[in-house]
Amino acid sequence: MMIPFRRWELHELPALTQGSTIEIWSVKTCSALDSPRYVIVFFQTKKADNLHEDVTLFDNANIKSIRLALNSDYYPQERMLLDFSKDQYADAHFNYTEFNKSYHNCQEKRSLVNFAEFKSRPMFVIDCSRHHLGLKSSTVDINVKVIEKANTALPGSPQTQSIAKITIESINLKVPHLTPNDDIKLQLLTRIKADEPMMIPFRRWELHELPAITQGSTIEIWSVKTCSALDSPRYVIVFFQTKKADSLHEDVTLFDNANIKSIRLALNSDYYPQERMLLDFFRDQYADVHFNYTEFNKSYHNCQEKRSLVNFAEFKSRPMFVIDCSRRHLGLKSSTVDIKIGAKSEGAIRPVVAEVQCYGLKTAILNKSRSAASELKKLKIIFSHDYPKEDYIKRKFMNLQLKLAKKSHPTAIIKNNSLVVDDISFSYEELKEKDKLRNSSRDVPIVPIELCAPDEFSSSSSVNTNTEKKRKFQLSPSVADTNLKAKLRSFSKSDC
Repeated sequence: MMIPFRRWELHELPALTQGSTIEIWSVKTCSALDSPRYVIVFFQTKKADNLHEDVTLFDNANIKSIRLALNSDYYPQERMLLDFSKDQYADAHFNYTEFNKSYHNCQEKRSLVNFAEFKSRPMFVIDCSRHHLGLKSSTVDINVKVIEKANTALPGSPQTQSIAKITIESINLKVPHLTPNDDIKLQLLTRIKADEPMMIPFRRWELHELPAITQGSTIEIWSVKTCSALDSPRYVIVFFQTKKADSLHEDVTLFDNANIKSIRLALNSDYYPQERMLLDFFRDQYADVHFNYTEFNKSYHNCQEKRSLVNFAEFKSRPMFVIDCSRRHLGLKSSTVDIKIGAKSEGAIRPVVAEVQCYGLKTAILNKSRSAASELKKLKIIFSHDYPKEDYIKRKFMNLQLKLAKKSHPTAIIKNNSLVVDDISFSYEELKEKDKLRNSSRDVPIVPIELCAPDEFSSSSSVNTNTEKKRKFQLSPSVADTNLKAKLRSFSKSDC
């Protein structure tokens, strides 16, 4: 019996080196990359612009961790032991105290491109497809590092700012491979041979930034964008920063408290939350906002665990406003959606909005078909027409006559708006005339029943033309042949 379990190990450094004058740098590994993108079969699933904000927001809200190795000496096999008091989060940044050293960082792909993030619920297998992960190095390294203490060359000398450069030597992508057994291989080969399209649903993040706010106003209404109903957001996370980008002494992964009084999301005429917030961070009145933050992990990952990196006290200095609109009104599907955010605050701030989009209704189709013609064969196209009332009555009558004729003549068809039975064509007017005769006298049945007397149709070659056959059935009841009447009466009324 194999019982899997998790084991934690705690290691303690007995003492620090005394008298050291080196600076302490906080390195943000993901900030060294610019606009990463992930492409599968020429379909781009993700492209991030501000990666340091995107990764920080994703990790803070979803409690993800990284694996780390320094100088190839230490490779942790389990999760890292985080220290929240020193702001050492699992957002791909760490501290080191030596210069001119190389370091290794292992970052999960789903925190960079947010594709196929649910490992516990695999929904598809991608085989024989082209995978392309594009990583572009940032032009500047200012957002990568943060100087916490200036270096002093000599006692009493003015403080100087060190100049450092970060060089990316190599990037390796490790992808797990699955080897199925023979039974599953046969099933996969059957599907590949059938050339069926593959539908892969996924979630995508979009980051929107408001460049400037209205000066001297405490109320800001921001029209984020207008999108279709399928592209409307399921979650919206709002956070604020003040002059932290492109600064050596500011950490771009930490948010600011802008003393927000109330914040609401508007999707057309629906507001989230429905009631206005009454927040006061100075008096510690922000329990509702922190509750929404802790509920995000539970709702987004569909789990029962409520974990958060930021506790209630730390949330006061770096809040995030999580708005859950995943259970919105279904009427939004039939129109476009205008996304607006209204915030009431104090002071000059620069808000940045990270919009989480979950494509539950809109799915990406990775088509492995060899040609477009093979896909057209699989489409079932139904054409609908709006007929006038007269045409509808005519078609209904013809279909009824066809149904009656098929009881004795299975090969009967409707061709060119005429009923064809055994190479004999009957128009709509002829059928209506015979239907009137049948209603006036029960001795004259409908045309398909008259055709059930094959002995009257001589099979001799020269005489049996279509006109002569019709002429035989155009006789009035008064002059009709007695033998023919007797034969026609032998058919039951149910056949008519």
